Amino acid sequence: MSEHTSGQLARLRYPGGIDADGHILEPPDLWERYLEPKWTAPGRFGSMTSSRYAFFLNVTAGDSVRHAFTSFFQFGLLEKLPALKLVVLECGASWIGYWLDRMDSTWASPQGTLARQMLPERPSDYFSRQCWISADPDERTLRGVMEVVGDNVRQAYGLS
Repeated sequence: MSEHTSGQLARLRYPGGIDADGHILEPPDLWERYLEPKWTAPGRFGSMTSSRYAFFLNVTAGDSVRHAFTSFFQFGLLEKLPALKLVVLECGASWIGYWLDRMDSTWASPQGTLARQMLPERPSDYFSRQCWISADPDERTLRGVMEVVGDNVRQAYGLS
């Protein structure tokens, strides 16, 4: 960066334009280092890989996977693409029993009117035909879930 640009930044009191070590930051450095929300940058600068965030990240890591998974039902993709197979990995499996129950009950309710137009069958029927989920070995509630979803749950590191 030129000295002229540095002077301009200083005169404009560019917020956050100089870091603690005296380095002048321009976008994208300014954004990445100081303004980017922590949850959007899990590996940057080592800040989200510290033990400070380990509990939060471990507990909530699967939320985005569940949302993405649900979108396949929301938009009727499993009906439109019957040959499509989904495998849900790296977020545990104990939640899937509750999730399928919730999707089935919402599908059958007045809130599911539009969903039923795209999905003539219950979401759990599509799951049993076209989806699999991996389980972590330390999931204590897995036995009950496997009674509901059966062979669609596989142990992590042992998909067959």
